[in-house]
Amino acid sequence: HTKTRNAQEAHEAIRPTSLKRRPESLRNILSRDQHRLYELIWQRTLASQMKNAQLERTVVEIEVPLEDVDHPAIFEARGSRVVFAGFLRAYQEGTDAPESDGSDIGDERLLPSVEVGEVVQPQSLEPKRHETQPPARFTEASLVRKLEEEGLGRPSTYASILGTIVERRYAFKQGNALVPTFLGIAVVELLEKHFGDLVEPRFTAQMEETLDAISRGETESEEHLAAVYSGKGGNAGLVDRIEEETPTIDFPMLPVGDDAEGRPVFVRIGRYGPYLQRGEGGAGNTVSLAPDQAPADLSVSDATKLLDAKQEGPRELGHDPETKLIVLLQSGRFGPYVQLGSNPEPGTKVKKADMPKRASVPQDEPLDAVTLEDALLWLSVPRNLGVNPESGDEVIAMTGRYGPYIKSGAETRSLGDLDDVYTIELPRGLELLAEPKSFRRRSGSKVLKDLGKSPDGKTVRVLEGRWGPYATDGETNASLPREADPEQVSIEAALDLIAERAAAPKRKRKSVAKNTAKRSTRKAAKKKKRTRKAGKGSVKKID
Repeated sequence: HTKTRNAQEAHEAIRPTSLKRRPESLRNILSRDQHRLYELIWQRTLASQMKNAQLERTVVEIEVPLEDVDHPAIFEARGSRVVFAGFLRAYQEGTDAPESDGSDIGDERLLPSVEVGEVVQPQSLEPKRHETQPPARFTEASLVRKLEEEGLGRPSTYASILGTIVERRYAFKQGNALVPTFLGIAVVELLEKHFGDLVEPRFTAQMEETLDAISRGETESEEHLAAVYSGKGGNAGLVDRIEEETPTIDFPMLPVGDDAEGRPVFVRIGRYGPYLQRGEGGAGNTVSLAPDQAPADLSVSDATKLLDAKQEGPRELGHDPETKLIVLLQSGRFGPYVQLGSNPEPGTKVKKADMPKRASVPQDEPLDAVTLEDALLWLSVPRNLGVNPESGDEVIAMTGRYGPYIKSGAETRSLGDLDDVYTIELPRGLELLAEPKSFRRRSGSKVLKDLGKSPDGKTVRVLEGRWGPYATDGETNASLPREADPEQVSIEAALDLIAERAAAPKRKRKSVAKNTAKRSTRKAAKKKKRTRKAGKGSVKKID
């Protein structure tokens, strides 16, 4: 049930066409994944038509008197018994397996027979520690569920809502979790302080109901817009609220805590993102924060370290023996880094190519332990390993967003687990470049059989894919027939499948931009036709 009357939810639930077609009868027809999916659908469909289960739950409390304490310690034992199995005979959440006789249905836990006031003796004691967990962060799925519960948005608008939250940096994704940023928290506090009634879920839900009424012809749109914008019945409209609140609007300061000297440390939102401020600010008491800094992970000690590092300024580690340039350790917006060369004078414009070379300090590296040798090692990347004899391009070892890799011209290969970007040499780099790129990219695919080399020198293998085993030469993938055994496939059969797949006509994808342009042209033509039919004097200008 949804709270939105106008929601279009005409999609029928996925269900079997006949409940008489049991999963066991299709085991030899469907693949393993298909059979598991059908079994799940069949079980849940059958369970949804059955009666509720009935469980009898029992709680036994044992009181133990304590010395010098007024109240006793209380131990609990909980038991349950299935009175009526109901739908549990067909489906149990988390097990996905139907029960045959119902003897072990549910999580039954029978307690021994006891009476009120009976004295029991402990047989053994085992202390256990239990830590409560904070509420889980919102994911896209749980946030959509919350919007549905509040009656906000529509299924067609959920994607744009989630996209806006991330694009405007109100939150960033950490795995599947949506982590709020300081900017997002500040915006919420500002809106709740100055326009609290306009950002209430109930107001938004009511507004959407009014828009639905307008779409059904039950309410006039001009009347509703005038009431919201200019006010109605003595209530101030949006234009008056904005004029009244604008002079007092200021981004809030988000407190972090007090440092050892009692000075307050808080986060402010500036033109270039969030930054830390200590006390009244000023020289050495402000420092930028990384855009993906999670507010929950920023402690007072972390904030104080960043501010102290900024106040101390760059630390000289020594000079590079080759270039004789100074090597500095300093802090920036994205964390500490080492730099080869002096900082440019404030206010001077420097081209990107002329900027000093920099390298980030590893996260687990203590800043006090950073030495000149460490800094020169980090600054040595990217490393020129030599020239690729086949292409004539330089082979360079470097680090990127997804880790260290080798680059030669347009070709790139990720380093292996045992390779080190600081010590890798040209022969190993050429060996990595000689491997098919698809094998490096498909690191999750399991190699079922190595068939050897094809006539043109390509490595042919049988890999385990999402849709079953397939043969590949690094460029073309060809699925194996369902009846084929991957361990018995020969290189000749694999090459035939690969050649047949390569010769098959490729499906052409329609151009999205082209289709959009066609639709726009058709809409413009229809609009022009309607205007021509209306005749002279039928167009009314509205201010």
